[in-house]
Amino acid sequence: MKINHSSPIPIYEQLGSQISQLIESGKMKEGEALPSVRKLAKQIGVANNTIVKAYNDLESRGFIKTYGNKGAFVLEQEDVDCNNPLYDELRSSINTLLNKGIKNHTIRRMTEDIITQQEK
Repeated sequence: MKINHSSPIPIYEQLGSQISQLIESGKMKEGEALPSVRKLAKQIGVANNTIVKAYNDLESRGFIKTYGNKGAFVLEQEDVDCNNPLYDELRSSINTLLNKGIKNHTIRRMTEDIITQQEK
């Protein structure tokens, strides 16, 4: 994991983005254990709470499942049909927001807020 400590993107988001990319690309497989909170925090030089926040975010997005003291593990990922017209609609909406200067992490937060509201 490579963390840019001078980036305006919070470290937990950088970390979550890298892990989710590894999962989506298949480089991390279903059932694979993630590094322990302490181990990863020491490895990249951040506080344990930063790793906990990243793992909690990944869990809420369906990438991993944490099991108390047993650790965090990659969940099975549903295949996304990139040819689905809804996928194109979503891409277009995201591109519109990006073209208006809205940052990736803000778009993620907005999307997560909308999903959370829908789940209520």
